[in-house]
Amino acid sequence: MFKPLWQHGRAICFADGWFEWKREGDKKQPYFIHRKDGKPIFMAAIGSVPFERGDEAEGF
Repeated sequence: MFKPLWQHGRAICFADGWFEWKREGDKKQPYFIHRKDGKPIFMAAIGSVPFERGDEAEGF
C-alpha cells in the first residue's frame, strides 16, 4: 500500500505548528504545539493526488 507512495509521493511540508486535543471530562481542550523560537517545523509526508486529465500536472 505505501510502497508506491514511498517512491513517488514523498514531500516535505512545513507549518507553524499543529493542534493536539486533550479530553478533560466531557470537554476537549485544544493545545497548539509549536517551536519556542517561532521558526517553522519541517515534516516528512507521503500522499497521492488523483489526476483527472491524463498526464497533465495539477497544482496551485
